[in-house]
Amino acid sequence: MAAMTRPVAKPKPKPKLTPKRVTIRDGAAGARAVTVQMDGERRARHIGPRREPQARAPDPIQARFAALVRAWRAETMCMSSLIDIAMHPTYQQIIGMGPPALPLILRELGEQGGEWFWALRAITGEDPVPPDAQGDLQRMRNAWLEWARLRGHVA
Repeated sequence: MAAMTRPVAKPKPKPKLTPKRVTIRDGAAGARAVTVQMDGERRARHIGPRREPQARAPDPIQARFAALVRAWRAETMCMSSLIDIAMHPTYQQIIGMGPPALPLILRELGEQGGEWFWALRAITGEDPVPPDAQGDLQRMRNAWLEWARLRGHVA
C-alpha cells in the first residue's frame, strides 16, 4: 500500500490592514480617545489627557534688550558719529541693563556685528582690544568674542 501524500498548502499571506476610519475624540477633563475602524473591526484606545504645547514665556530681559536694539538701530541708522551713536538714549539704556545684557550684546556682536564696544567696555570695565587693533572693527570684534569665549560667556 502506497502512502498517500497530500500537497502542503502554502499559508496565505495576511492582507495589509489599512484603517478605514480614524476618529479622535476629546472627552471630559481633556481626556482623548482614538477609535480606528479596520475592515469591519473596531479598535479603541484611550490616550490620556490632551497636552497643550507649553508656550515659553519670553524672558523679560531678552524682550527689553531686543526692543531697545531695534529702536537704537532704527534711530541711529543715519548717524555717522560714533559718539552720537554711543550716547543715544536707547544705547545708554542697554548699558544700564548691566551684566545681564552682556551675553545678549555678545551674541548680537557675533551675529550682527555693530558698535557694541563702548557698551562692552562700560559693562565689563575691560578692553581686550590691543592698541594696534583700535579702529579695525573686525579685529575689535574678534578680540571681544575671544574674550567672551575664554570667560565662558555665550557669544
